[in-house]
Amino acid sequence: KFFNTVGSINPADHYFLPRRLDWQLLSDFIDKKYYFLLHAPRQSGKTTAIIEFVRHLNEEGKYTALYRPNIQNND
Repeated sequence: KFFNTVGSINPADHYFLPRRLDWQLLSDFIDKKYYFLLHAPRQSGKTTAIIEFVRHLNEEGKYTALYRPNIQNND
């Protein structure tokens, strides 16, 4: 494993702190149909955290979740 300094990480290949988000709290928000915002400084693990949470939701089976990065088309 190594430290990745660009873009999102793959936990199998890179060092990271798991469970950055409170998954139970976010699950409660989703159950109650609340909106939530993930706000943090650059390169602090936001993308990785949300990808891991999406994976958790899908494995749990109660919801089907999708992470779709903002892809800009410069045509």
